[in-house]
This record gives sequence, C-alpha cells and structure tokens, in this order.
Amino acid sequence: MKTQRRHELQTNTLADWLGHKIENVQPYSKAIVTVVLLACALGIAYMFISGRGIAEAGAAWKDFFGAVADRDVESLTEVHERHAGKEAGFWALQKVADEELGRGTRLLFRDREQANEALKVARKNYEAVKANAKRGSLLEQRSIFGLAQTLESMGELDDAKKQYKALASAAPESSLGKEAQQRLDSLENESTERFYAWFEKQEPKPPVAATGSNMPLDLPRDLTELSDRPDISAFPELSN
Repeated sequence: MKTQRRHELQTNTLADWLGHKIENVQPYSKAIVTVVLLACALGIAYMFISGRGIAEAGAAWKDFFGAVADRDVESLTEVHERHAGKEAGFWALQKVADEELGRGTRLLFRDREQANEALKVARKNYEAVKANAKRGSLLEQRSIFGLAQTLESMGELDDAKKQYKALASAAPESSLGKEAQQRLDSLENESTERFYAWFEKQEPKPPVAATGSNMPLDLPRDLTELSDRPDISAFPELSN
C-alpha cells in the first residue's frame, strides 16, 4: 500500500509540474507552433531541393558521358551550356578544350592559320575551367596542364613554363604534377628552345588535291571499266 501511495504521489507531482509548465508557455504557444511549423517547412524544402539537386546532377552527368562517348564537340558544348555552373558542365568544357587542343596541334604541321584558331579556342576554354574549378581538384589540374600544353603549342614558352611550374608545385605527387615537372625541365633545355624557334619559322601548306577530283589521287570514276587482267601488249612474247 505504501508503495502504491508513493507512486500516486509521484504521478501527481509530475502532473502538477507539467501543468505548471504548460501554463507558463501557453502565452507563447502560437509562437512556438509557428517556429515548429517553420522548422518543418524548412526541413521539407531542404529535402526537396536536395533531392532535386541530386536528380539534376545525375541528368547532367548522363548528358556529359553521352557526349564524351560520341566525341562530338558540338554535343559537349551543348552540355556545358545546358548545365552551366555545374561540375558536369565544366567537365564538358574541359573536353571541348582537349578536342580543340588536339585538333590545333595536328594542324600545326598542315595549316598554321587554322591551328592557331583552334588553339585560341582551347586556351579560352581552359582558362574558363581553371577559374571555376574547385581548388586542388582533378579538374583544376587538368585545366592547368591543358592550358600549359596549349601555350607551349602556340610558342608562348614563358607562359607555358609558369603554368607547368604552378601545377608541379601545387600537386607534386600527382601524375599530372610529375608530368608538368618533366615538361618544365624539357622547356628549360636549350635544345628545346632552339627547336621551337626553328619550328615557329616554318610555313607548312595545306595539302592540295589532284586536279580533276576532290581526292588526293585522281582515280577512275567508274571502276567497272577496269580490265580484269593486266595489260601485256608491251610483251608480245607473252601474248602468244
């Protein structure tokens, strides 16, 4: 009985305490409810925005990998424009710069004017990626290395050295950092400087197609007219 009585007293005491507290906060009940509802609304909004952001990021990466598989500069450019400000968008711009760098370096041996146009586009895109990439990220390293390669291809060796040096100093243990150091060492070599000085003076010309067709070789238009056997008329002893 004593135990039951003690339990009842404790229960009554707790009820009195709760009642007292409720009376104290009752004047502020509307404000409390408002705060609770606001917190719930913010939580729901955060979950919605987070979920939406994840979905948008997933769509951006899907578009990026699709364009990369096609190796199409136009598609990559569209991905960059469609997902402007997102990481996938900047990776797309990085790939556009890579493609233009590759095209420009190939054209250096055939058409300097077109080569320089491609290299200028590559340089502009690399600089844009570098300015927006997260500090220390792989994307930033790629953009710096690509920019250095572009400057080297354009014959701007001093600026190329600065970019290689910056990358080698910032990420000395990374594969790109080590490669940048090797390129820097090579450009510091006097023989390399002499080669670039000589190469800059060269004036390669685009290949000219043979007269009469758009093909390098003027082949017969109707291959069905070709004989099915060699011409041995010059060797009468063989024709008997």
